Amino acid sequence: MMNKCAWILALAASLVVPTQVQAENRGCAQPKAGRYVVMERGVIGTEPTARLIQERWMPNGRITGIVFERTGQDSRRERYSGTYQVLSSCQVLVKRQLSSTTESTINVLNPNGEPVFGLATQPQTVISSRWFPQGPETCQASELNGVVLSRQSGLSWDGSRWQPNAVVQREVWDNGAVRGEAISSYNGRQEQASYTGDIKTQADCWARLTETDSKGVDYNYNAVLLSGGRGYIYLQNDATDLTLGLLERVSP
Repeated sequence: MMNKCAWILALAASLVVPTQVQAENRGCAQPKAGRYVVMERGVIGTEPTARLIQERWMPNGRITGIVFERTGQDSRRERYSGTYQVLSSCQVLVKRQLSSTTESTINVLNPNGEPVFGLATQPQTVISSRWFPQGPETCQASELNGVVLSRQSGLSWDGSRWQPNAVVQREVWDNGAVRGEAISSYNGRQEQASYTGDIKTQADCWARLTETDSKGVDYNYNAVLLSGGRGYIYLQNDATDLTLGLLERVSP
């Protein structure tokens, strides 16, 4: 016969299991109003496309934002408005009214109601997105001070077609000035170079970054700093390079 102590332990264990199952299967909170930074990459028709976005979600379901987009060798930057609408407990439909079209994306939320990943729904479009919560505070270049590690990928135009590229970097920032080392692969051709540069940051966290490597090549980027000194995201502005990078600050 089970003694009283063993019976109590068995009863406690039986009560814990349903609680764990309930936590694993719970839905998400309502979509969280606030600012977000979005990096998007994919193809529209046959054209490679990448976007860097910062937008604000209002409690009433409205959206305002700024997008910098590269499509092939072309680029554009514009302000837009839109809406977000709950589809299910963990999915939201985002619609952006751009100058040339209305775009829509289905986003999956984390349990706190923040969008994390998204997928465009337009015909002949394959674009995925990653979202980052952005605090309400302003941004300063000094917040990047310390070591930043990065991973970027994209395409380079060789005069007749786009070729894949990928780069990893280690950077040291000091009040808006950077020095770093890059290890690159351009269509399988390995390169390594050092570089220096500087960033011009606006209070709304948008920035312009310029760099020159040890081979004398200049690079230009539109960027958004992640609030709290977490790092930054950039999209290259040079016509023959379409690259999108995530750079994460790892130490002060």
